[in-house]
Amino acid sequence: MKRFPDSLSGAFGRADREFVYRVQSTLEKLKQQEDKKVKRKLSLGLILAIILALLATGTALALTVGGWGHIEKAMDLAVESGAYGEWSLEAKLKLIDAMRADGIGIRDGDWEKLQGQDLTEEEKHALADGILTAYYGDEKYLYYYTIAEAEWGDPHTWSLEQKHWFWEKLREKGLYGDDAWIDVLPEEGDLAPEEAVRIARQAVKDAYLLTDAEIEGYYPNVSFFITDGCKTPRWMIEFMSRYGNSGEFASRYSVLLTREGEVTEDAAEGWLTPAHARIREEQQKGTAVDMSALLGQIRLKDQDTVYWQPEGGKHYHFLPDCPMVKKDFLPLRALPVSDPQIGRLTPCPCCVEQQDFWTLKDKLRYGAGEWKYPAAGWISEAEAIEKARTALEEKGYSPEGLYPAVYSTAENQEEEYYIIYFDALTIDPDGAVGADPVYCVVLDARTGEVISCGENHSNG
Repeated sequence: MKRFPDSLSGAFGRADREFVYRVQSTLEKLKQQEDKKVKRKLSLGLILAIILALLATGTALALTVGGWGHIEKAMDLAVESGAYGEWSLEAKLKLIDAMRADGIGIRDGDWEKLQGQDLTEEEKHALADGILTAYYGDEKYLYYYTIAEAEWGDPHTWSLEQKHWFWEKLREKGLYGDDAWIDVLPEEGDLAPEEAVRIARQAVKDAYLLTDAEIEGYYPNVSFFITDGCKTPRWMIEFMSRYGNSGEFASRYSVLLTREGEVTEDAAEGWLTPAHARIREEQQKGTAVDMSALLGQIRLKDQDTVYWQPEGGKHYHFLPDCPMVKKDFLPLRALPVSDPQIGRLTPCPCCVEQQDFWTLKDKLRYGAGEWKYPAAGWISEAEAIEKARTALEEKGYSPEGLYPAVYSTAENQEEEYYIIYFDALTIDPDGAVGADPVYCVVLDARTGEVISCGENHSNG
């Protein structure tokens, strides 16, 4: 059965990188400015007069985003000169010139004034400050991150290209040293971001039983990334909503996808499948929840067909050969989930609780195990089961009447395995189903080669 993480990080995952970085950087900029005396002292009246003049002459125009060179220039100036309050006039002119090169509308007259001899250096500082703060806000918080925000919007809405470029430039210049998460770009053959969002949206709808209208109210923040613990790229889709007067984004639902687009989870990072997250949320409420019924309801939303025993069967089944009906003479038959009869049936507790017999895909998708998701190049789960049966029979064992329970593991690309148990089932007088592993077969997940095969001598 699934072992749920005990920590809060298991429920909520990593802290939001963009938010944490913004807070840390802003505090650092403010500290730098507090620790150093400001070399220039301008009268408030002079600064206001210049800014009002800029506004009146149309300098503070809507941004016309061209290239990204001025954002990189702001990074370079941070390395060279520190916080904005310490910048020389030359540094400010470098940034304004980079903005002009990227097509951002700076009035030629203002640029000529900055280059000419008519203004004092103090007045040029004030003019440069007025130009930059008109675009990018309070100079206390003016640096490359807030410039990128002004150009591209909230960081949660940045494109994959913008995320990759921005964070890699920071690493390149020594302004950001965290390699725990690295944004990368999809390659030929990878999913389109729109398809990743579609898959993730459906997973959230199924887990939380949401309507199209309800899920459409959230903005998808899309990332394609690697981590220090997983060098294979994965997708993270966070469905965001705005909150408070600031209109900042907050994540409500998160979905981790494999590179190929399968819903998965990473217990080490605290990233759960939507279904697992839903169950965890219900548990944390401290109320009595029928987990079998809840998970059965969630799984039903993700099925095309279930199984039902006609003439008296009160449950629908996910397992086509559910052990709970073996003793009865009426066989199970497929039942489309659209059939009106579904409304009067309840999920079979055995099918829900005996997660060992779920497919590996369902184990991972619904949080029933912390296993390795099959990678590209692995043989299929069905093929692995068939090879395991054949291997047992060739050694004189009989898996007849036993139920296969499939798991997978991967320490590295040289050690990727399917582990398949064949279990005998027992039913207690009170109807509880137990499983006793009889045989165990280990296969190379890529070649299907039998690594070991025989009776199971572990404790399960």
